[in-house]
Amino acid sequence: MKKITFSVLAIILVAIILIVSCEFKEATNVENERARNRLQVNAAVFRMGYDEKVQTFALRWPGSIVHEGLAKTTEDDENLLLLDYQDCYQEMAIDTNGYFHYEKSHNEGNAEISMPEDMWEDVKDDVPYNPDIDKAAEQYRFSNGIMEAVATNGDIVYSIPYDPEEYRINLDSLSAVTDTMSGDNDGGTGNKFLTSLRADNVNFKMVGDASVVIESDMPDDPVCGRMKQLYDIEQGLPVRTAFYRKDGRFDSVYLSAYENIDGVPVETQTICYDFGEVNGKWEATTVTYIIKENVWVEKNLPKK
Repeated sequence: MKKITFSVLAIILVAIILIVSCEFKEATNVENERARNRLQVNAAVFRMGYDEKVQTFALRWPGSIVHEGLAKTTEDDENLLLLDYQDCYQEMAIDTNGYFHYEKSHNEGNAEISMPEDMWEDVKDDVPYNPDIDKAAEQYRFSNGIMEAVATNGDIVYSIPYDPEEYRINLDSLSAVTDTMSGDNDGGTGNKFLTSLRADNVNFKMVGDASVVIESDMPDDPVCGRMKQLYDIEQGLPVRTAFYRKDGRFDSVYLSAYENIDGVPVETQTICYDFGEVNGKWEATTVTYIIKENVWVEKNLPKK
């Protein structure tokens, strides 16, 4: 997949994108209130946290397994093989100087156990012993330019320094983005979105009255040559993103669903299809579902 990756550095980059895209909402349950503010940031102008479940399935089981009757049938009669699973709590904060802080911890398992907890309990005694499980990363922390991975037993798996300036965010720009996407500007979000596209000299094509298509080349990508996005004008956010390989075939397609909560568009679900060759045909091979729950936000951003 082009956007979804489980590398630690990519997780940080995705987290920053989530902030700028305003993918947040208020949560009110008591358990989530207790989970807030795990990050030790003394003064923050922006905080956000959420539970995120990521599940990747193969759309085709190996024939021998299907023939043995072990295929799991879903409600819509699709045979899906679970390839990867993560259920994590993620929290991020931006301090008064614009520096980015981040923490991710597994709600179930760790980096070596990529399946639901109840499923793992059923099979753990039957799988070969893996000494890496107890030493696998269960938590990731990024603050003051240091990325740390912490194992289930508390040991530091690794500690990597980064330039904190690369993860510094312009507070005025972030404030302007959140105001625009929450409709806090005259003229409406849709008009502001189109105005910003024209101001940035972005080429786009209107699709009816409510959507625009934006295409861009990807000359530096080793696999893909083009990206095509369908934006909802009123939300100013992409509802469909397609990556095309250099030969014109699909590489991956993302579908995003949003809810408008208190004037803010919130991405509640993402579905990604990855493509490959199956029996000589180019078709979708895996599907990934990303669901965010218990999302909360606290902000005290400067007004422009």
